Amino acid sequence: MILEEPLVSICSTTFNREKYIGQAIESWLSQKVNFSFEIVISDDCSTDNTIQIIEEYIELNPNVKIKLLKSAKNQGFVKNSIKVYESAKGKYIAHCDGDDYWIDDYKLQKQFDFLENNADYVMCFTNSYIINDYTNEKRKAKVNIWDTCTTRDILEEHNSLKAAKYGEIQTLAHMSSILFRNYLIKSFPKWYYTTYMNDDTLFVMLSKFGKAKLINEICAVYRFNEEGVSKKNFSFEKDLKGRIKFYKDLNKYLNFEFHNSIAKLLFEYNYKLSKLYFRNNNIIYLTITLFETFYIKLYIQFYRFKSMFKY
Repeated sequence: MILEEPLVSICSTTFNREKYIGQAIESWLSQKVNFSFEIVISDDCSTDNTIQIIEEYIELNPNVKIKLLKSAKNQGFVKNSIKVYESAKGKYIAHCDGDDYWIDDYKLQKQFDFLENNADYVMCFTNSYIINDYTNEKRKAKVNIWDTCTTRDILEEHNSLKAAKYGEIQTLAHMSSILFRNYLIKSFPKWYYTTYMNDDTLFVMLSKFGKAKLINEICAVYRFNEEGVSKKNFSFEKDLKGRIKFYKDLNKYLNFEFHNSIAKLLFEYNYKLSKLYFRNNNIIYLTITLFETFYIKLYIQFYRFKSMFKY
């Protein structure tokens, strides 16, 4: 049987997701659309029954192109994500993590129609629920609703510091709600492979090519569980240092075009790290971090002073 070339590639990464992958695939197969799509799943060397479950769905759905990519060894989430994106053949890519799922059968059609009719936009999100896997508590992922975002908006208005004020998901929108134009990013920079903030990095990289749209309808579910990638081996020091490195790498990648916006974020995270080192009586790292914090603060003050006399 020859299947149509897909217009949309539903991309997913999995690692030991036997409890969740079936619900995810069912939600993708239930999409009501007027275009062809493929499902591409990259498994990161699961040791449970994840692969067997995916293979069962492949066998049961011969009319849908479902591609399973296997790994001989565990590569990690970022490398696995790049692998699945590079295998996507569609004009658009919809990402959904293997432990998340969609709850609106017209999610893809709504996003596809918007991007087809708005060439200056490169990605489209929907709102979503965050569901605690243990308590079944449910809340909206985004309460600070936006309509259109540019690179500057992402850095200044929709960063994790602003999100904390609203008690919402600490990114532009949840990754499992996105549909974006394929083939814009020709290759990923080396630092991306070790990035701490995979979602934010991809959003900013895409924003170089156009705007982002949020459809404020709840179409996806982000499942909060201790097995999630971002929950493993968490420490505040690792988190803050990872964010600082992310913004430094991003600053270079953007050719320092948004240096002032990024400097403000670097100041906040360095300040938080300084307080952590102070509480832990780590004098050496405290001194280094305070010096960098002071330097960034001086730059921000200089920039503000310079702006006063710009005209």
